[in-house]
Amino acid sequence: MLKESRVYKQALLLVLIVISLTFSLIGCQSETTVQEGPKYIDRALTPEQFEAKLAEGGAIVVDIRRAEELEEKGKYKDSIHVPNEIIQENQDEAAKLLPEDKNTTLLIHCAVGGRASKAIDVVIDKLGYKNAYYLASPIIFDEEGNIKDYVQRALTPEQFEVKLKEDVVVVDIRRADELEKMGKYKDSIHVPNELINEDLEAASKLLPEDKNTLILIHCAKGGRASSAIDKIAYDLGYKNAYYLNSPIFFNAEGEITGYVGEDTQGAPSTDEGCGN
Repeated sequence: MLKESRVYKQALLLVLIVISLTFSLIGCQSETTVQEGPKYIDRALTPEQFEAKLAEGGAIVVDIRRAEELEEKGKYKDSIHVPNEIIQENQDEAAKLLPEDKNTTLLIHCAVGGRASKAIDVVIDKLGYKNAYYLASPIIFDEEGNIKDYVQRALTPEQFEVKLKEDVVVVDIRRADELEKMGKYKDSIHVPNELINEDLEAASKLLPEDKNTLILIHCAKGGRASSAIDKIAYDLGYKNAYYLNSPIFFNAEGEITGYVGEDTQGAPSTDEGCGN
């Protein structure tokens, strides 16, 4: 009887140990799978909030893109340049480029928001700027250094394909002879680039009346479309207008056959007269 009792206690102890280990493992797994979101998500600004902070006055705009990006894409006229690489790897050097007053309001931006969302942690925690914010959005500048837009309107072929699945109007701005020679997208409308450049009012009559319409503009390779987007999006007010920054080709049925190389129908990928 005593022997049976001892065996029972040993078995019970073993069961308790197994249960304890099981819960410990579950607890460890729970800890390892919990992922924290961005630490300073409350410092993320929409374009509207970014504009409001600028309007208050006293804020310093900090551009953290690479030098070649500023050269290629332009910069805000009143910004200071503190590359993200320096912020992440050399805080002493970064501090020399930033205002001495740690109470200064800093408005940090990159190209689309990704790098800025990481730089904000360093700027607040390691550099001590408690009034730092970042733009969680693309930002585009004009040649004078003014903010032109908060939308990246140039589309890759992949992005173009995604938007094609929405309720969209495709606008082909090539010349009539190009459409005849190279074909066209079956559901597109034709608004020649010459007309957009020479008579914008007449061109507007060929476009949808609803200025909220999603418009996808293309030419042969992207050159003319990159110029036409300014007139359509900004001058005419189509805020949901984008352009394909790529060649595009069609078959006889009006289907897209590709975005690179040569057309399957034999037409070369030229964009003659990029200005027109």
